[in-house]
This record gives sequence, C-alpha cells and structure tokens, in this order.
Amino acid sequence: KSMWIGYGGNNALYRIRPKDTVKIEQYKNYPTLTSSIVSNSIASLFQDRTGTLWVGTWGNGISLVDLRSKGFTHYFHLDEEKNSLSNNNVMGIQLDRAGKAWVATYGGALNYLDLETGKTRQFPQNETGSRFTKALHLQNDQQLWLGGDDGLVRFNPRTKISEKIALSQET
Repeated sequence: KSMWIGYGGNNALYRIRPKDTVKIEQYKNYPTLTSSIVSNSIASLFQDRTGTLWVGTWGNGISLVDLRSKGFTHYFHLDEEKNSLSNNNVMGIQLDRAGKAWVATYGGALNYLDLETGKTRQFPQNETGSRFTKALHLQNDQQLWLGGDDGLVRFNPRTKISEKIALSQET
C-alpha cells in the first residue's frame, strides 16, 4: 500500500510506502519530459480502481500516472479547443461506473471527460450553480456535490437540475 501526498506551491508529489522502513519517492515536473507530471503545484489527487493516479494541478490541468507502466497522459485547457478542460486549475476528480471522469475546476466549469475520445463536455456555472469549485463528490453515479466559493451545490447531470444547499451557522 502507498500513501500519496501532493502539495500546492512548487513542492511536487510524494509517494510514501509505510512498511518496516519508510520509502519516499518524489514525482516532479521536468519541463522537457512528457514522462513526468505536468506541474509541481498539486491541487487534487484521485486513485481509480485500476490503480491509475489522477493528479490535478493548479494551472496545468491533469496528469494521469499509470503506476504499473510508469506511463503518463496529460489533459489541459486549450483556448482553441472547445472539447478540452474548461480550466487548468483542477480541484476535484471522480470516476463514474462507466469509467468517465468528472473534473471540477476552479474558475471554470464542471467537466465530463471521456477517456476513450479524450473529449470533454463542459457544464457551465449557469447549469451547475457553481463556478469556483474546490471540492467534488460523486454520489451513487447520479448526483454530484460541489463545494466552493458559491457554497454547497447538489447537481444532477442527467436532469441538469442544481440545488444550492443552505448551510446553517448553528451547531
């Protein structure tokens, strides 16, 4: 078993293997190599059921790290490409049962990434009710919970109905 730790700023990504002797590996960006993570500023991490590590970065999109082959795949926002991520500040990643990724970006839209085609469908703020998303949770493959500057929002992507959840200050 491994534990992954990502830092904001410029501190990169660390894999810690807490066995009898602790082993620490650092993964960092090497700008001239495509076989590295895209940025040292890590904003979110998600490991899927196949063992692939999803690394969401602040400012440079997503790196997928195949931990078996040590291969890397990258996804970015590209101004000229409407089917790319809506923003490169990736704050949350979740996979549904179909193996497609839900990607929350800060300052962009909610994204639905099809790994087979590499294309992204964007759900803008006027549909989701959240633009500056900092947290994402997929519930039962049917509803997404978005937390951020706009508060807490429950969004159903099938019906495109969003509901802002009032959070009480009382305890």
